[in-house]
Amino acid sequence: MAAFKSYALKDIVESAGIAYKQNSISYIFKCPRCQKKDKLYIRKADGRFVCWVCAETSDFKGRAEFALTELTDIPISEIRKILYDGVIPVETHLNVQLGDFGEEDAGEYYVSLPWPLDYYPIEHPHSSRGLQYLQERGISLELAQKYGLRYCPTERRVVFPVEVGGVLLGWQNRTVLPTTMYNEDGQKISVPKSLTSKSLAKGKHLMFQDKLLGSDHAIICEGPIDAIKADLCGGNVATLGKMVSEEQIEIIKKSNVSKIYIALDRDAFVEAEKLKGAFAGKEMYRLLPAEGYGDLGDMTPEGVYSQFLRAERFDNSAKLYIFLK
Repeated sequence: MAAFKSYALKDIVESAGIAYKQNSISYIFKCPRCQKKDKLYIRKADGRFVCWVCAETSDFKGRAEFALTELTDIPISEIRKILYDGVIPVETHLNVQLGDFGEEDAGEYYVSLPWPLDYYPIEHPHSSRGLQYLQERGISLELAQKYGLRYCPTERRVVFPVEVGGVLLGWQNRTVLPTTMYNEDGQKISVPKSLTSKSLAKGKHLMFQDKLLGSDHAIICEGPIDAIKADLCGGNVATLGKMVSEEQIEIIKKSNVSKIYIALDRDAFVEAEKLKGAFAGKEMYRLLPAEGYGDLGDMTPEGVYSQFLRAERFDNSAKLYIFLK
């Protein structure tokens, strides 16, 4: 079967000049057949589409190319070359349900925030101090670019974006300075390690949430550095705090992953037990740093991947403190 390229779908949607909205699961369009607004949904992960009106009258649902050729006037053969390298996938029956496309959350459309003018891409000359900080933490320029990291020289903070469906909802900033300093009078000054933009409701989203798309597992980390170091594993997300909210748990459940890797800090006993209960019935693993490392963020991506491959599975009757030592 031909492999569907989700990034190619994103390129077509963004470059075709057609109006669209999106939720965390689907791109949303005015249907070219019935002309009903916001009724045609194309799933980001696999390209399956449905018009909730035409599906009932003319069975307008199926693979992405059939909707895209009507939306864009691009020949279907060209779209297949882009999405599947020209290999026609095996047809499968599409049994659509509202939640599969995010229709249940249809009122929740995301509007992308503009970046502040002094938040420079990490490869920009003004971001050299931020890049130095990241490289000292074992994150290369290429990896930083992959995750869309930025730097603010006026605040002297590295910027980690929070996006859903490629839409910027906010960010978390991390200082490159020591968190404790002294002024000229010898007074101690504490600098917050992390600051989260006011646009982000606490616990409503996961950082790197789009990494769940198409993944069969979720790796639940606390902070962005830990999550980025799990890049080679896929499915890597960050909760941006020790607490995992009910909203974040629901996001992971809706992604339909079958395996959960708990990569929270070693002392997160309560949260780990909560996750064990929340994801009962799924395969669960404890992803710990190798001996001699404090957390995943201290390791290389290759080292984290090695730990991922050997992560120990536990059953729901096991007490997690055994795995958190």
